[in-house]
Amino acid sequence: MGVATRNDVLRSIIMIAILVTCCGCLGGLEATAPLAMFAALTSAARWFYTGPVQRARGDGPMLAATLACAFSAGLIGGVAMSSGHRGLMVIAAVQTAAIAVGHSMVNAGIPRAARLSASILIITFVILTAISLRSEVLPIVLLVPVWLMVIFTVVARLHAVLARSLWAQRMTDHLANHDPLTGLPNRARFMQCLQAACDVAAHPGAATGHVLYLDLDGFKAVNDSLGHIAGDQLLRAVSQGFTRALGEGDILARLGGDEFAVILSPAPPERVHRIAEALVHVATAPFQLDGLPPIRIGVSIGGATLAARLGISDLLHLADTMLYEAKRSGRGTFRLAPCPATDLAPA
Repeated sequence: MGVATRNDVLRSIIMIAILVTCCGCLGGLEATAPLAMFAALTSAARWFYTGPVQRARGDGPMLAATLACAFSAGLIGGVAMSSGHRGLMVIAAVQTAAIAVGHSMVNAGIPRAARLSASILIITFVILTAISLRSEVLPIVLLVPVWLMVIFTVVARLHAVLARSLWAQRMTDHLANHDPLTGLPNRARFMQCLQAACDVAAHPGAATGHVLYLDLDGFKAVNDSLGHIAGDQLLRAVSQGFTRALGEGDILARLGGDEFAVILSPAPPERVHRIAEALVHVATAPFQLDGLPPIRIGVSIGGATLAARLGISDLLHLADTMLYEAKRSGRGTFRLAPCPATDLAPA
């Protein structure tokens, strides 16, 4: 269900077991054995679907098992209330309320499921309690709306806390892996993606990917003359243009300053050159920033092939070498290192 754990389910099973035991010891009820078996089956199903099977099959089986478990708890509590044994009735009322709250809390990640589970448990309990027509159970029946209101309030507040916690966790993960200025993956995230791409390239017969290093030409002069605010606007505009020039499956990252990197999905060298030309075109086109005259810069690009026999450090060094060779050749130049001969040789 997203928040329930095996410990939560175990506590629910223990509480139901205590209630069933009390039914047998204090009430002498003939229904104790079949009820205990039913509770054990539903609890076991809920335990089963809280583990890896639930993640593999989805929330449907887990929801069904949870609702069945709630129904069995309400059924046992209701039968205990109809026994007329005062001690057993007190235990049944307390245990049923506790199980209802527990079900709601562990399923608060999905409020509808939590409310439905609590409603099934309490309504089943109340119906069986009311059927007994005992005057002493009337206050319990009358308190049902209060029970449900309290439980629904707890579910709503707990869900809000869980939602805020999840949002904060996602924001933390995003900030740890993305550049705050451009929203692009940062260096750490780029290295993770590059390692994954290299692992794929190491498989026999895998298609060939490429990594590109990009360094903006003339950005420092713009930043020094127009200020950091204009420089930040320019970086955002450049990153948006680069993103549009890339294809699906390509990864653009900002390494820092005016340096970018691209991991290209497997493609022939012709596509690599076309993408490099598109990136150069984006960078050399005039950028119109707020209240400023058109700004012209450029980009130099160095690239390397994701070769099976090249480590990440060697690959990045090769791409960096090609970048500096491109810068020496002039603005708007692309240099792609040839595929290492060792990678072409038969194994």
